[in-house]
Amino acid sequence: MSSKFSLIANKAFKKINKLMGEPIIYEYQNGVIVSLCAVFYVRDADVEVGGNLHINSVDYEFTINKYDIQQKPTQGDLITARNSTFEVVDVQNKGLVNYVLRCHSVDIRNTTEYDIF
Repeated sequence: MSSKFSLIANKAFKKINKLMGEPIIYEYQNGVIVSLCAVFYVRDADVEVGGNLHINSVDYEFTINKYDIQQKPTQGDLITARNSTFEVVDVQNKGLVNYVLRCHSVDIRNTTEYDIF
């Protein structure tokens, strides 16, 4: 019964992904690269610290189908989407067919001058 439900959930998510998803490039730390679609979500939060200090925090989330990749995503993997690169900081197993990947944007200041040119 569980596998039948997984098949139904997989079909449903593929339809959602087709409507709302966008192409990404997923790069594992071991160098394996996979092209797939993901639902991209930006969460913007304004955090107040100590009453006078406000910090703006941006979290990026990508929801991907487990069946679109060969290996489980891990912290430190990279995603390229919307002409930006994101590093996976947390992997959440959501339901039978999805992974939700919380990410941070990889800042250009982390590159050397030779990487830029």
